[in-house]
Amino acid sequence: MKTLRLLLFDECTRSCTGCCNKDWDLGKLERETDFTPYDEIILTGGEPMLRPDVVVRTMVQIFKVNIRAKIIMYTAKVDDLMQMARVLNLLDGLTVTLHEEKDLADFINLNKFLLDDKNKYLQGRSYRLNIFKGIDLSGIDL
Repeated sequence: MKTLRLLLFDECTRSCTGCCNKDWDLGKLERETDFTPYDEIILTGGEPMLRPDVVVRTMVQIFKVNIRAKIIMYTAKVDDLMQMARVLNLLDGLTVTLHEEKDLADFINLNKFLLDDKNKYLQGRSYRLNIFKGIDLSGIDL
């Protein structure tokens, strides 16, 4: 399986300890323009959901040349359910990272939305959760 980790942009409102993007000079990374050889494309940033329009445009570009690639997005910003629904409609998977306790309220809303029986967003999709140390998930139906 050939995987591409596609950094859409470096914009992010956080300054996390251990951020993997701090290890790179993002301006010097190779720019990929050919999505055809990949089986899986991971959309990341910065924070992709700061600019959901860029996420959707990128996915449409990928689909034009590679309909078979699975597209997974990594995000920590899940506060806008309307935008999340728009993006989820096109994704094969979503990985959400909870950095701080204050991230829980937005995650709980997203989780309820995804678990709603009327939703189609979980069918055939991967849904993963990264949790930073110290966040209490007890009492949340995952």
